[in-house]
Amino acid sequence: MTTLGVDELMLVIEFKRDRFSVQEQLESAFFNVLEQFEQIYLDCLNSFDDLLDHRMGIRKCNNRIQRLYYLNKHMRIFMGHPTEAIYFYRPQGLDEHLNKLNCPKGPFLLGVLVREEEIAWARCAPLRLLLRLGQFSFQYPTPIVNIIRDQPLFTKDVVQSSVLKVLNDFRGWTYQMTKLFDTSIIVKNNLTEIFLPKSARDEIRTLVESNRNMVAWSLNELSFLNQQLEIDSHLICEQKNCEDGQQQQHFCTTIFMKEPNMAIKATSASFVIFDGALKCVGGEKFVVNVVEDGLIIRLQSELMEELVKILLNSTDEDNATFEAINLIQIEGEEEKQQKLIIQYIEGIEQQQQQINNNSDFNFGALISPIDGLHLGGQFQYGLQLQRQFNSINFFQYSTEWAIRLATVINMLPGKWPSALQPRFFDACEQLAKLVAITLEPFLPGLIALDQLFIAMRIHVDEENVSYETKHWDVMPDQHFVWTVTLDEQIIPFLYSLCAWVPSSLRVELHMPILSIRSLPSTTIDLVELNKRY
Repeated sequence: MTTLGVDELMLVIEFKRDRFSVQEQLESAFFNVLEQFEQIYLDCLNSFDDLLDHRMGIRKCNNRIQRLYYLNKHMRIFMGHPTEAIYFYRPQGLDEHLNKLNCPKGPFLLGVLVREEEIAWARCAPLRLLLRLGQFSFQYPTPIVNIIRDQPLFTKDVVQSSVLKVLNDFRGWTYQMTKLFDTSIIVKNNLTEIFLPKSARDEIRTLVESNRNMVAWSLNELSFLNQQLEIDSHLICEQKNCEDGQQQQHFCTTIFMKEPNMAIKATSASFVIFDGALKCVGGEKFVVNVVEDGLIIRLQSELMEELVKILLNSTDEDNATFEAINLIQIEGEEEKQQKLIIQYIEGIEQQQQQINNNSDFNFGALISPIDGLHLGGQFQYGLQLQRQFNSINFFQYSTEWAIRLATVINMLPGKWPSALQPRFFDACEQLAKLVAITLEPFLPGLIALDQLFIAMRIHVDEENVSYETKHWDVMPDQHFVWTVTLDEQIIPFLYSLCAWVPSSLRVELHMPILSIRSLPSTTIDLVELNKRY
């Protein structure tokens, strides 16, 4: 998947031999797994909504491929697991457990098997399902191993009793609530904090403008923000059974703790709803209620207007912050403050320091291979399968190898100007050709040492240019020689861009080295095997 410019996919499932009555069923199940992942490979870059940018292959890195994949009808029993679909998420805080597995080297997503009855939550509130699965399988906070579940954790008939039915059309899916990445909702003693990455400003502006009296969003997955480190428990939406075994027609709230015998420091929520209809009774400016696995925060109308203004008018230059305080008087105790803080925080520069200092955030993290900058909120270009297949540069003498321009990421906030997108992308393709020319003398060594990935970041201003590359840890001396050769090719080309680049260009390119050797035909071999057995 990395060779397509997207995340690798990892699926860990519990296997029980007694789920297969005969050997043929087991063999068929393994072939089904391969067939399903082949289909995912072909479908992963398909546009998953009606946005023009997505159809053109322009998406944020943290949302560059589909996350939910339905299984083919004949595979609804997937390696012994009753399954409707696979949902993939980015692991966070699972370093200790992933260390014991053979994980992909770069950014990757973990898969969870989803029952038909659970599809609604995978679509509108993925973190609800992930945390509930983690609690059910005793894997904190989210599951790595898919254990066999003969019964779903949620049922279809209870969906309409959720508070989220107001924000989601569970029948026709004509509308649904916004899902955000890299957002933290944290509840402490008399303090509610919500942290938003600046890269999510456009999505938040869109949802605020659609309804200024009620603003709501859910979380796709646990975030990679620094603030996430202090969380040691999560609100869980659980569907209980009555004593007579019948399903209840409502949900209840439980808490999933990292250390069950320790005091809770900070708890996270899976969604938040702001409502500006709080009446001025008792002097409270706001009220925070826990509902299911989220928060409903009711504000006085004046406060709601202030919050809306901040969410709409935030800029790159300021860390916009909304703060509200209630004074709580308990008889016999000193007056206390109840605080509500909503804050935009810095982008990729802040993320770099966090990732470098905390190994729990490394496994699967979407970071730059050059210097560890977090890439989730940056826009990526060229996410179309046909373009990926065509964007190959062949080596002149190493005829069984080629290099592909798989990933093109704008490292500045927002998107490229529409009028310049074709020219910027064309410049990136020309850079990839220059890299291929300079790389060929070093190719045998890179192949022998399995160094099959080249990363480069270019900087072009009105007068100055520069570039950085991913270091070759296995060939440091050769890397230095290569960059000297690269200077002669790249620097003049970058200076030629100064004439028409309007202000600044910051782009990161990822270029995997591919084997293009033809695979032997397996048809004859299969015929011979069938005759033999």
